[in-house]
Amino acid sequence: AKKLLSRLSLGEDPFAEKAERKKIPTYKQFIQEAYLPYIKANKPSWRVDEAQLRLHILPVLGDLYMDEITKQHAIDLFTQHRESGNFAPASTNRMLNVASRTFSCAMQWEVKGLSSNPMAAVQKLKENNERDRCLSDDELERLLSALESSEHPRIKAIVRMLLYTGARRNEVLEARWSDIDFENSF
Repeated sequence: AKKLLSRLSLGEDPFAEKAERKKIPTYKQFIQEAYLPYIKANKPSWRVDEAQLRLHILPVLGDLYMDEITKQHAIDLFTQHRESGNFAPASTNRMLNVASRTFSCAMQWEVKGLSSNPMAAVQKLKENNERDRCLSDDELERLLSALESSEHPRIKAIVRMLLYTGARRNEVLEARWSDIDFENSF
């Protein structure tokens, strides 16, 4: 109370400062009230962004006001993600891309208190996405043999389709008959 009285006697208005502070949203408020509604309407893959925000970004930045988030917060977010040891460089880069996109939108929409994108300070990791490996002839024979002895009603068809087409697992699992072009063998 004494501090407030002394500030008032010096001509400052601490209540106006508090009212001005309320105009600046927290990161979580911005995400919930502006960013998520926008991407839900404009981005088909919005669920990926929402998951990144919910699981990784909001726990670190959510309670901070937009004008409080610094480059150091961005570096801390990056460091925590990497130190968890559970994520490949590509996953960390995707998470940083989502965080950066939120700040880019906030700047474009002129969110009060934000003057720069703190995520721009974080250098992206080099990605090594080489994960393709072909089965050897012996491995292929053992796989086909194991399939023959399987009692699962659809596993044989699913694995054969994966082997013959090179499609991704979810592409095969979610495929419909209408997705197959029988005339052109596609």
